[in-house]
Amino acid sequence: MKNVMRTLLVMGMLVMLSDSAQANLLLHWAFDEAAGATQAADSGPSGSYTAIEGGGAPTFGATGVAGNAVQFNGSTDWLQLPYTTDLVNASFTLSFWLNETNVSVHQMPLTFGSTYPEYPNGSTNVESGWQMFRRKGAPSQLDLRLGGVRDWTDPPDMAKGYFIGNTTTLARGSGWHHLVITVQATGVTEEIDGYTYYRVNRANYLDGQRIVDVNTFDTPEDNILYLPQPGQEVPLSIGARVQDMDGGTPVEITYPFNGLMDDVQYYTNALSAAEVEYLYANPGAVVPEPATLVLLAVGGVAFLRRRHV
Repeated sequence: MKNVMRTLLVMGMLVMLSDSAQANLLLHWAFDEAAGATQAADSGPSGSYTAIEGGGAPTFGATGVAGNAVQFNGSTDWLQLPYTTDLVNASFTLSFWLNETNVSVHQMPLTFGSTYPEYPNGSTNVESGWQMFRRKGAPSQLDLRLGGVRDWTDPPDMAKGYFIGNTTTLARGSGWHHLVITVQATGVTEEIDGYTYYRVNRANYLDGQRIVDVNTFDTPEDNILYLPQPGQEVPLSIGARVQDMDGGTPVEITYPFNGLMDDVQYYTNALSAAEVEYLYANPGAVVPEPATLVLLAVGGVAFLRRRHV
């Protein structure tokens, strides 16, 4: 009963918010494929974003938080969604469930973007897109990062949005956890070394609760986001990081993930806290459309009334 009431409360909050915002689901990998599969179907609105085998195929058919999940071995297997400009958004939400194996190595379960060393000058690194990064040196540290530029020649101003992100405490081997990153463009852009960066507001969540902002570099500037540009095409990679491309072929695969993943969702807008709470309370579900929310809420109230008659 408590879980039903909690879900109804969250749906009620979503109904109140539905007039001002609407969740725009782009893709959804439920990973419900049976054992032996080699690619993940997209159950989103268009169904056109199939994740294909990148290296060795991971193991499908594992037990997930909702239905099946996909298992990565931490060495040779990963999936990819070939580069698409549909992912080049200054506002977005990434939601997924993770169940890590207890191993202390650098890992990147999900990434979109790449590193461009010595670009645009000889002492600057540019990182585009976003990544989820598990550090090997800190047993419980997980960084949720955005891309930017890092200038190695000026330590007092070393980080200019360079993967400024949230660091949270998440013990390895502690079971299933729900992770969400939301990014909202402010409408303000900034030119750095001749390249355009977006000023953004971000919020990150662990198991339905917002993570307190912790910047991971010494003197970061405000939140900025650098997105892949023409000529910087890389896939969205699942289970490892694709760092560089050569003619459409990955030439460097780093930080493979060891563990289970389930229910990856990508929205082209920043979800609200209530919508994130809904996803956490309903594993495998997507944020409903407003009309659906009203029907569900009415049905839920009717159900509770019958229970008390």
